[in-house]
Order: sequence, then C-alpha cells, then structure tokens
Amino acid sequence: MTVTIHIEANSAAEARAEMLDLLNSPSPAATPRPVAASAVSEMTTGETDNAHEPAETPINGHIYGQAEEGKARRNKEQMAEDEEIERLAALHKITGGLDSAPASEVLKNLREMEAPVEDDAKANISTGEERKDPAQDEKPATREDMKAAMVKYVEAKGQVEAMEELPGIMGYKKQSEVPDDPAEFAKVIAKIEAAL
Repeated sequence: MTVTIHIEANSAAEARAEMLDLLNSPSPAATPRPVAASAVSEMTTGETDNAHEPAETPINGHIYGQAEEGKARRNKEQMAEDEEIERLAALHKITGGLDSAPASEVLKNLREMEAPVEDDAKANISTGEERKDPAQDEKPATREDMKAAMVKYVEAKGQVEAMEELPGIMGYKKQSEVPDDPAEFAKVIAKIEAAL
C-alpha cells in the first residue's frame, strides 16, 4: 500500500512535527496506535533502515514522560533522557508526538536532526558580497603623507645621510618637485619605506 501525504512547512523540523501529529491523531475509522519514530524518519527522509522495528511492533522501553510499564515512577536516567528530549524538541520547535516511540529512539532522532538556523543568525552570516577590498578603504596619499615618510627616514638614518640619499630614492631633488598627484605620492612613499 502506498500513501502520499502533502505537508506544507517552512522547515524540516516543522514538517517532522506535523508528520508526528498526523500519525498519532485518531481517524474516525481507525484505532489510534503509537508509531515508532523510525517510521516517521522513514516517511520524512525517504530512507529505510531495516535495523528499526516496523511501526506495528509494540513499543518497548520507557515512553517520554511516562514510567515503564509496571513501574510507578521514572528513574534518574529516564528523567534525564526526558529533559534532554524536551530541550531538543524546544530547539527544533516540535510540540507533539514525543510520546509515540521509546524515549531513547525519540532522543536519537532529535539528536540527528540538524539544528535550525534562526532568521537573525542567517542575517549575521557573511556571504562575501558585502566585504570590501582593503585597498578601497585607503584614502589617497597626500603630500603630508609623503613628508611623514621622509621624517621617518631621517629619524632612522640621521639628517646627513638622509639628505644625501633621499633625492636618489625619491627620484626628485626636493619634495616640492613631486607633482600634486596621489598616485605619485604613493609611489614616493613606497620607495622611501622600501629603503628603510
């Protein structure tokens, strides 16, 4: 028998929650029975795993929020397992169907689900388009920048040596001969910095 169900959801977690709700809601002509989470996994992912029990198999082990059959209370491990199920269900925004299979299987399926990404988190992820080339952020070189580079050279080499070497490094006898062109200022600054 093939059954096709169409579910509209904004995420896999919503689809899975809707599937669990559908599987565990009684139909007018059927008797409700719990469905193993592996059946839900198979239905939502299309993958089969023969290691899981089929949906018709009775549920063994403790069910989320309930003690094992024949016991009055849950033990510490079961309570911790239920708390983890609650935490993961809240993370994935699943509100129902948690008591449809053994808690260990529900917990395993919840852990395997990909953590949802909130819209705010998506907005903080850089795509690279908004990144700028650092060269674009640089302001054009000025005569003052060139003078500052010359002062650094004088401080590093000394006045006498700098006065002898700077005209050869710069390609101009005086700084006033350098044309008022940011590209030329940048070239002179690069030559001075390379000579340091």
